Amino acid sequence: MAYNSYSTSKIKHLLISSLCAMLAASAATSVVTTSAASAESTDKTNSNTATTNELAAMYEQDQNDRKDVENYTKPGYWKSISAHDKAHHDRVIELMKSDKLQSGDDYYYAAMIMQHGDTAKDYVLAHLFAEAAAQRGNKPAVWLTAASFDRLMQSVGQPQIFATQYYSDKGKPFQMKEPLDADLITDSMRKAFDCPAMAENQDRLKILNAKKNQ
Repeated sequence: MAYNSYSTSKIKHLLISSLCAMLAASAATSVVTTSAASAESTDKTNSNTATTNELAAMYEQDQNDRKDVENYTKPGYWKSISAHDKAHHDRVIELMKSDKLQSGDDYYYAAMIMQHGDTAKDYVLAHLFAEAAAQRGNKPAVWLTAASFDRLMQSVGQPQIFATQYYSDKGKPFQMKEPLDADLITDSMRKAFDCPAMAENQDRLKILNAKKNQ
């Protein structure tokens, strides 16, 4: 069955189930953080340094490609970035299928790369990788579980709920991407996933637009 053919009721059931899993992952991260020495030891034991370093390099390029917010709407800006994204995407799939993703960092880097894919399946993987990273004690992955969830939902025609997705169209100011269901969850729940409250998002938009206009 194609992702876009899921019924609204099925999407909502998946949404609630995933939120519960995400909260469990967030709680697991808090527990791991309180036992930092043990968590660090486990992560190093289960890590493959070569794979982690390779993923870290891809992640760094992915992030550097997206730093120049003011250039986002310039003609041709995204052509080279798209080529990088495609190469990174394909390599992450290879590493996953070879069972090379092991540590929390591995899964976090892989999640961010897949977050910059362009299909619902990419966002499914981004979300699952982010959850795996959070369960292994990677703190930044807690936010990424929410962001990947929002992107996945919008890719199948459903509203985002954490308010993590922005866009700028043809040089216009950044704004919140619709559809958005701001009332399905509370700001307290957003905070549990390291996301801003709805009111704070307006400040975030101002910062993005200030950078864009510099």
